[in-house]
Amino acid sequence: LFESNSERYSGGIDWENRLREAFAFPNARVLTRPVDNRELMWAADVFVGDHSSQHIEYSTLFRPMIVYVNPKVPLGDPTHQALLSESAHIVPD
Repeated sequence: LFESNSERYSGGIDWENRLREAFAFPNARVLTRPVDNRELMWAADVFVGDHSSQHIEYSTLFRPMIVYVNPKVPLGDPTHQALLSESAHIVPD
């Protein structure tokens, strides 16, 4: 689930279509309507996302995560940054 209409986060890229092409598999879904994230977390085998608080909640399920840290978007407070570092392996660009 992502905000496809947000210029700040999209960088002018049509992510909905790009993700639909990248995840054109029978067991993958690209959701563009509001959904309760807790339902998605229980159903997901892996979390792919940015450095939002969602990855911290997902980490309680002890499942694989891929977290992208966008250098153009600040991580926020030091506590959030520490939780991110503890819950995921950070891979530099």
